[in-house]
Amino acid sequence: MKNILKKANYITLPASLELMNEEKNNLYITKIDSSQITWISYEGVTSFTFHINTLDDKKYNFSNLVIKLYQDKIEEYIFHYTPTEQWQLNFDSGEKLNYEGELLITDIQGNQISNNKGIGASCMMIVDVPCYGASCPCTDGNGQTFYVKITCEGSGGGGGSSGPGNPNPGGPINPGGHTPTDPNTGGGGGGNNNNPNPEITPCEIGKRLRVNIPFRNTMGILKNSAQNDNFEKGFLLKPNNTGSNGGYDYTEVNGPVNGDGININLQTGDQYAGLIHSHYEKEDMLSVFSVSDLATIWDMSLYGNITNPEKNFFLGVVTANETTYLLTIEDLGKFITFGDNNLANSDLKDILQIIYQNPPYSISSNKTNIHNEQSFAKLLKNMNTGLKLMKGNYTNFYGWSTVDVDNNNNVTTNYCH
Repeated sequence: MKNILKKANYITLPASLELMNEEKNNLYITKIDSSQITWISYEGVTSFTFHINTLDDKKYNFSNLVIKLYQDKIEEYIFHYTPTEQWQLNFDSGEKLNYEGELLITDIQGNQISNNKGIGASCMMIVDVPCYGASCPCTDGNGQTFYVKITCEGSGGGGGSSGPGNPNPGGPINPGGHTPTDPNTGGGGGGNNNNPNPEITPCEIGKRLRVNIPFRNTMGILKNSAQNDNFEKGFLLKPNNTGSNGGYDYTEVNGPVNGDGININLQTGDQYAGLIHSHYEKEDMLSVFSVSDLATIWDMSLYGNITNPEKNFFLGVVTANETTYLLTIEDLGKFITFGDNNLANSDLKDILQIIYQNPPYSISSNKTNIHNEQSFAKLLKNMNTGLKLMKGNYTNFYGWSTVDVDNNNNVTTNYCH
């Protein structure tokens, strides 16, 4: 998050984060959990929602800190939730309904902004979630509206869109660390509460791609390129609303002749569900993902170029070494932290490259495929990247296996049935 602020030319961190960095003893916010972050970015407005602990934890079931960025402004709010018992039971069981219960909105010092003392309040705070292609949480292409009910009094009250004047709650985040399937908890317009593209596991991604003929054919094109061309070939996958072509529109992107990497040159607002590419026969080309590959996912997530939910995004590679892999985001919070610490600038990426090339990993073009595969999987786990490696069938791309590392650093591959 710090790097998003820097690249957007925000001079300072939000006050809540600055205060936590100073480790003062008289803070209202006592802990910010960055392991689960709901991040929404659209049309110049970006919001981050965190689960937090405050001095008033005993009064509420759970609380969220919402940080909203718009132009040169940073707005910060705390949403304290005391849901009804039935709503909490539904939420815990995975059923995402309109929020019911009490909601108290405060500033970051705990000073009240607005208060709803019952379910039947006459005003609502509106949160509009726009459509993101195939990940749109509705079927009519118009996005979905989530809401929480509050009183009409105070600056947090009143109806309207999620424009710069209204705080964006981002939905309740359960104190247990489990976020709702949708970016915000609640109901949608027209009574449609179903999300056709919920978060899915790495294995579910692999199983879907296994039977996706256009995807497998495109991976075959990359295989041919890896074996015959002297540049990296790639395709960006954008979800389409028609379901044609296996659900994706493919945009070809190629790297320089005899060079490394692909400059995909994404624009703000461009959002994709996947990026697949080749590693051709070249002295420094790896049989697994490179540091620059990791940096590409980081950059795409940093600038909002990944469709929601981010966990459904995949990076694919087909190599001249007769290997093929997918990389998915298993834990977004961990990946954001990993990127902050290892991918945010060229110096950090150089250090990560040194970690790659030296023991205990020693990942290089001179090592065997199995050595690089196992070492890369261990690096992903040991560095707490939040990423999951999957190994594919190089012959026809029918079938994927997770590459798992246990607590004793043993590596196994487990086929996704």
